[in-house]
Amino acid sequence: MVSCGQGKQIPDKRYVGKDYTRSANERVSDRVVMQLMRPYLIKGRNVTPANDFTSVKFATQLKEKQTSLLGTVNKIRREVPLPLRKMKEELHSCKLFINLEISP
Repeated sequence: MVSCGQGKQIPDKRYVGKDYTRSANERVSDRVVMQLMRPYLIKGRNVTPANDFTSVKFATQLKEKQTSLLGTVNKIRREVPLPLRKMKEELHSCKLFINLEISP
């Protein structure tokens, strides 16, 4: 069980081998987080995953389920445009990039 900070317990999901029900174009991390979030989807909630679990495709899936996402995307992801991947920033700097296809 995992605590979500408000006294609620979220069941954990253990990796027990290859999931043959997962489609080839679906990331394992996206599927795991969506399964854990299932009871909380379509309720206007927010999920804040670690950057290992954050992607544009995952954010789009959550938006379709009326759930928002707050997080960072690891810049090594293929979906991050090359010029952004090559940017050098100072430690503790912040840049905000908005994808208008996902954000309202």
